[in-house]
Amino acid sequence: MSLHLVSKGFSSRHSGPGRSDCHVLPQLVSGHRLPREVWSETERQPQLVFGPSSLLGAMVCQLAAASHGGWPFQECAYCHKFFRLQPGVNRANRLTCSQTCKQYLHNCRVQRAQELATKGWTVPQIIRELHVKPHGSKSSSALVKAWIDRK
Repeated sequence: MSLHLVSKGFSSRHSGPGRSDCHVLPQLVSGHRLPREVWSETERQPQLVFGPSSLLGAMVCQLAAASHGGWPFQECAYCHKFFRLQPGVNRANRLTCSQTCKQYLHNCRVQRAQELATKGWTVPQIIRELHVKPHGSKSSSALVKAWIDRK
């Protein structure tokens, strides 16, 4: 059994300059994806399914699913690393990969608001520039004023 990936401009059958190293996937998967027979309650008959037989096989299957576009990924707004959006674990509109990056991003926005205030920008101009939205019971202008007064 072999695995052939063709996704986003690369193929497991071809390698060369500018190509991914996906040509090694068939050798990695060889012997790690085995067919099994399982009973299907809905169809009331046995079915042949292919699945990983080891941790390495499962990891290769996950790599193939991720690189083939099966999972949604997002680029972190602070560190620019890619992270997986996981339904039920994190929000679909999440901007950062971790709580640390979220805090750093917030600190950068506060610092930028303070810089703009020192240059003579008004609160409404800063709100528009930084795309500040109301949070909880605080209005956008109250948030920006609190940021500016932190000095």
